[in-house]
Amino acid sequence: MDEGAGRPDLRVSSESEGWRREAAFAERLQGLPAVTLVLVAIMAGLHLWLEGESGDGTDRLMFQLLVAGAKVNALISSGEWWRLISSAFLHGSFVHLLVNSLAVLLLGFYVEKTTGPSCLLLSFVFSAVAGGAVSFAWGNGASVGASGGMFGLLSTMLVMSLLRWREIPSVARPYAVGLPAVVGAMTVGYGFIAGNVDNAAHLGGASGGVLVACLAHVGARYRGFRPAIGLVVLLALLATAYSLTVTCTRLAGRFALPETRLTATKLPDGKPVHVPAAWKTGVLKEGRCEVGRMPDEEAVLCLVDPYFSMLLVASGRRLEGTPVHAEYVRRERGQESVEYAHDTILWGADPERGVQFALLAFDGIAVSYGPLFAAVQTAPPNAGR
Repeated sequence: MDEGAGRPDLRVSSESEGWRREAAFAERLQGLPAVTLVLVAIMAGLHLWLEGESGDGTDRLMFQLLVAGAKVNALISSGEWWRLISSAFLHGSFVHLLVNSLAVLLLGFYVEKTTGPSCLLLSFVFSAVAGGAVSFAWGNGASVGASGGMFGLLSTMLVMSLLRWREIPSVARPYAVGLPAVVGAMTVGYGFIAGNVDNAAHLGGASGGVLVACLAHVGARYRGFRPAIGLVVLLALLATAYSLTVTCTRLAGRFALPETRLTATKLPDGKPVHVPAAWKTGVLKEGRCEVGRMPDEEAVLCLVDPYFSMLLVASGRRLEGTPVHAEYVRRERGQESVEYAHDTILWGADPERGVQFALLAFDGIAVSYGPLFAAVQTAPPNAGR
């Protein structure tokens, strides 16, 4: 008599379960990743807009990025928190956009299809904010790019894959783990080689993605947490909508500089002047402002704002020997511009104190800086506002 008679065929049952799991997984991957495509479309649309506004000028593009929503520490400190989100949708070049968009498409497709659009959106936005926050804490440089959000998608995909390992068909497991590992390794490796990569944003974004993955896993297991997670997703959506609205408003030209308080200072020879308190101080050298250097008696004091405008202050005729003055004279004579092509140069003096002033500002904001420049020139020694 057959000892196995009447017993279920465990091997066949196991194979059937595997087939059903693979079929269910494949079904989830059907269709287009709508939210991922919207994110990429927003990034591409903003970059085309930026390119159209800036023309062929790299300097002009940089200014547009600074105004529209780049991560600039001084501006975030002054209350422009929305830059932590908007900076993730802006890019410094077409190659920068292309690389990040491809990574977001590949990673976002998987995250959106396996964990849902809400998880995808929360992972990208929360990780972008986390990446911007770590970059804010660790570095002073301005930055743009979706790499913080991209690293969030990467870590969300990897952690969710490990937490749901048994639910993933064996044929899909190399993709679920291999793709984020390869993208992460290549990006980190490039970050150590290149000098203009914000690795702090990558680290912060990856940490944010891990947290989102844990929240998504808890929400899937315990229904009581879902309303709270839904509220967080709604807040992320509203914050993103607000940030992008401000960015679009800036790009459309409706932009006003924040008020700048003047503070009293002295030139190396002791002459009192008033300069913008929030601007960083340095020394003019070969046409550039070396921030952080203390001026000596032969130096020209320079100050720079977050939008890279530059205010020069010096006694006597010292400013007249600078490249800025040479460019100013060329323009006054109607000659062809050689330097500072995208700048307006304002020139003035305070005869009572024998102090000269010059302001270089991007063409787009020179008019807005006119009143500030006038106040800097005419402020009496005991003034302040």
